[in-house]
Amino acid sequence: MIEHFKNTAEMLKMKFKPSKVLEIGSNSGPFIENFNKEDSLCVEPCGNFAEVTENMGYKTHVDFWTSDLADKIVKEDGYMDLIYAANCICHIHDLDDAFKAVKNILKPNGIFVFEDPSLLRILERGSYDQIYDEHAHIFSVTALQNILQRNGLTIFKVEPLSVHGGSNRIYARHLNINSDMFDLDGYVSSLLRYENDFGINEIDVYNKFADRVQKSKDRLVGLLNDISNDGKHVISLGATSKSTTVFN
Repeated sequence: MIEHFKNTAEMLKMKFKPSKVLEIGSNSGPFIENFNKEDSLCVEPCGNFAEVTENMGYKTHVDFWTSDLADKIVKEDGYMDLIYAANCICHIHDLDDAFKAVKNILKPNGIFVFEDPSLLRILERGSYDQIYDEHAHIFSVTALQNILQRNGLTIFKVEPLSVHGGSNRIYARHLNINSDMFDLDGYVSSLLRYENDFGINEIDVYNKFADRVQKSKDRLVGLLNDISNDGKHVISLGATSKSTTVFN
């Protein structure tokens, strides 16, 4: 993941040349450390991680991402060229406020880039281990486009990622800004069509997913019971949210 964030930062610097950068959910800093300290900011509600980035020299707001915090940042540090968040937006309950906050702090030609698990990949693969308490939302691109647009933003590019079992990197901008840089990527339109054809808006797709999850669970529990009845032991190594979802 450290390599993933470094490569992502270098790509964004080369492609968009941002001056002012803000990371939402900066953790211990593997993304933001690739940007200069004078013009880069962090938002991190976990005090222990915020202390790390502060000690690295980055101004860090120890708070949750809200429109009130965005207004405070604009007053103190101005508007942003790039706002980035990885595996964070899906944790925020009030998406309208979160996206409104992004819009309010983004320069006219600024971009908002965020990465989160893909609902389409979860449904395709039956990967129910993505569904746990911290993931308040699991996003389709269709849903994201709807929510972003009603808050004055729009998707202009999507990149599929292999991390976390299948994620999307979403690129968004202001809704009513014309720029050659922001031509709608043909992949966005084709992905929206594919999600529709797949049935992302149809309850039947989710009922079939539920059946597959039940069968997967039954097979796993059956296997573990057989091992136990044979006098053997099972040891689980790892404590990620995904693994504990399966282990439980």
